[in-house]
Amino acid sequence: MPGARQITADITRTTETAAALAGKTWDVVVDFIAFDLAAVEQRLELFRGRTAQYVFISTTSAYQKPATHHLLTESTPLANPFWEYSRLKIAAEDRLQRALREEADKTRKEAAASAEALKKAAQEEADKTRKEAAASADAVKKAAAEDAAQQRLEVATQREQATAILSRFGLEGVLGDGK
Repeated sequence: MPGARQITADITRTTETAAALAGKTWDVVVDFIAFDLAAVEQRLELFRGRTAQYVFISTTSAYQKPATHHLLTESTPLANPFWEYSRLKIAAEDRLQRALREEADKTRKEAAASAEALKKAAQEEADKTRKEAAASADAVKKAAAEDAAQQRLEVATQREQATAILSRFGLEGVLGDGK
């Protein structure tokens, strides 16, 4: 099949299999040969975080016996007291369901922590922006006050010069008191 990779390993030899799988990831892993809880635990260890989807092939013999209806669906209870193989498959399915819940809980907690971290970073950035804006406003006010003071000084200087010129011509008081 194009795009498929074949890896040859004895899945019952965990160390060997882990070495063969090292550094690899998959879109999907389909497992036809996990028959019990121990095998599923091993698969969880081997494939957790390395595949987008893990498909466990179970058996219809895991569904309720004696059957209450001729049609079996996903909602049919898992219960077969007559065959150990079926009970082992049920235990494996239960473990995978628990693993799914655990992963979902972990993902929710990580997402909540990420959201909280983002919220905190946004708040810190907003606080920083507010402080910078306040500092900018203070700098603008200070510059405006300095400009106004400089303009008053220039006006006073010009007034003094004009008064001196006018007094040479005997025109004292023409400018008034400047208010």
